[in-house]
Amino acid sequence: MNILVVGCGDVGSSLIQRLESLGHDVSVVEEREDALKKLEEMSPPFHGMVMRGVPIDADVLRSAGIEDCDAVAAVAHDDNVNIMVAQMARLEFGIKIVFARIIDPATKKVYGSNFGFRTICDTNLATEALIIGMLPDECLIEKSMALGTSTVFYSYSMADETSIGKHLSQIEDTRPNRMTFALQRKSGNLVLATKADPTVEDGDKIIFAALAD
Repeated sequence: MNILVVGCGDVGSSLIQRLESLGHDVSVVEEREDALKKLEEMSPPFHGMVMRGVPIDADVLRSAGIEDCDAVAAVAHDDNVNIMVAQMARLEFGIKIVFARIIDPATKKVYGSNFGFRTICDTNLATEALIIGMLPDECLIEKSMALGTSTVFYSYSMADETSIGKHLSQIEDTRPNRMTFALQRKSGNLVLATKADPTVEDGDKIIFAALAD
């Protein structure tokens, strides 16, 4: 894929290096000269196009090759810049795969959906990761998945004497913003929380789902 990364700070430079290692063609737009020095420090060296300029300038984006890109990731350390770049990429240049990094969770709530691009809130993701690390017995994350404009985390708790024999619909997670999602049987089979309303058995894992961002 041809991918344009806007912003070459810690997140941007890490993303650029990772994308290149996966064999993608990457171009970069960055306004700050000091940030571009991160590209010089990469090992192996960065081989893509570099454009220094104001990222919300359409001519700068054109010069960086946005019209030939398959995807755009706006990951500068400024929510407003990232949102504006994402909107330009979608509306002016017709890029279908567009991501905007959002630092402020309140801004994420406003731009989290219905704007034609996906937002990633690293504040929310970091908070969730810290909670998981500090409270491992209460929140064991098995997997995360990107769905639309959000990231969904799946956690589980083992069935115990308070839940065995109950229907899945009767099981609630006391943590906020979590819903009972499924049962995983001893055999490994997954039973979704459907109208059939399965019964919790000894050895089951009760799986919960939660929005992380």
